[in-house]
Amino acid sequence: MSKFDRYFFNQLFVSFLFFSIVLIAVFWVNKAVILFDRLVSEGHSATIFFEFSFLALPDAAALVFPISSFAAAVYVSNRFSNESEFVILRASGVSAARLARPVFVFGVCVAIGMLVITNYAIPTAKKQLNQREHEIGANFSAKLLREGRFLHPRTNTTLFIEAIAPDGELQNVFLSDRRDPLVTRTYTAESAYLLQKLDSSNLVMVRGMTQIYDTENTQLSTTSFSDLTVDVGDYFSQSPQMLRQIEGFSTQELISNPKVVLMESGGSLGTLIENLNQRFHQPLLCLLCALVGYGAITAARYSRVGTGRHIVFAVFLLVMVKLIEGSLKDTVYQSVHNWPFVYAPGLFALLCVLFLIIGADRAKFSKGSFRTNVYAKINGTAQ
Repeated sequence: MSKFDRYFFNQLFVSFLFFSIVLIAVFWVNKAVILFDRLVSEGHSATIFFEFSFLALPDAAALVFPISSFAAAVYVSNRFSNESEFVILRASGVSAARLARPVFVFGVCVAIGMLVITNYAIPTAKKQLNQREHEIGANFSAKLLREGRFLHPRTNTTLFIEAIAPDGELQNVFLSDRRDPLVTRTYTAESAYLLQKLDSSNLVMVRGMTQIYDTENTQLSTTSFSDLTVDVGDYFSQSPQMLRQIEGFSTQELISNPKVVLMESGGSLGTLIENLNQRFHQPLLCLLCALVGYGAITAARYSRVGTGRHIVFAVFLLVMVKLIEGSLKDTVYQSVHNWPFVYAPGLFALLCVLFLIIGADRAKFSKGSFRTNVYAKINGTAQ
């Protein structure tokens, strides 16, 4: 690489790091707020929150890297164009394709990093996240033993515990079960104890009353009791076997044992194929997005109004790539044979790159066009 190539590459890399940090922080904070609200409402500690937030970082990086590579290429290329570096090099006979070499090397480096994220970091984080969610989901105490709040463990069920004594006694318990549309059962007790077994969880109520309301006959019956055992395991049903998501399996497992993956995850073959191909398409998209940003700026001719409209055009191309990616996702899910559609956004981006760079080189050799533009920029007159 020449000195200019190294300088161009360094500027791209620094800008990429800046945009990546900013965008990852934005996406992470947005997701962390939702995660914090959910975990705190379920009574979990701050340690669980930070652990889950850290495991969400690979997903945020995978979402941000193509956008960051594009933004870095647009920003640096636009600055070089405005400061006449590109004008001088193009006037000396350097083609737009030759100037794209450091952008290509930069895109390859980002693609390699993205390849590590999609094929190693995300599966590892998803596997750990699924395991921790299963462990937390199996913890009935974290869900049930929370004082002073009305809880809704399942649809049409309500639980309230006024206070929890140091010895584990639940004081002033209220439980309403309205899952049966014909019968509403309400339990109140002065105290209660939660007994957990391997296959069930029971709530033993002491000194209370049961109210059964027949909605069909509009009849209410009440029964006082000294002690009553209610099975609450059905309210918090938890599968003894962890159900892994397809994203939590390694690439090698997806390729070598697809039947085992589908059996353990419960997903469809279309989802598996789409996820597997996305692990290789996303790194490719990082490279192509960087080239699209560079190509849109390089293809612009000199104008006194600046390159703002060309930046808007570059953003429009990126939006089109993302729209194609989102619109064809359901098509891949519908049939296994539709897997080539995964690469449609990359193909569209590649065509844009070829069109922009070839168009920029052709404009250079058009009759007097480039020399006239250079003269115009030096003298500050519009063409």
